[in-house]
Amino acid sequence: GNTQDMFETINQSSRKIRLVTIDFAGFCINTDDLRHFFHINKSVIEIVVDLGHKVEVFICRQILKNDEVLEKFNCRKLSIARS
Repeated sequence: GNTQDMFETINQSSRKIRLVTIDFAGFCINTDDLRHFFHINKSVIEIVVDLGHKVEVFICRQILKNDEVLEKFNCRKLSIARS
């Protein structure tokens, strides 16, 4: 499946869901989209971010209410301009 299939499965689920992603930019880099995703997908209760040497776990409420947590996902650097 693809990302759209995953979103459809999440939307249809009545079970609690824990998402796991590799690094912060691996799931979403647009913080507005991320906040919206957690706002409309009530079945997602937490997200686990695998950083290689450790993991960070965030409950949905932290992402919705805490801008400092949300900003961790805004971490992708801009592309280097080439001549």
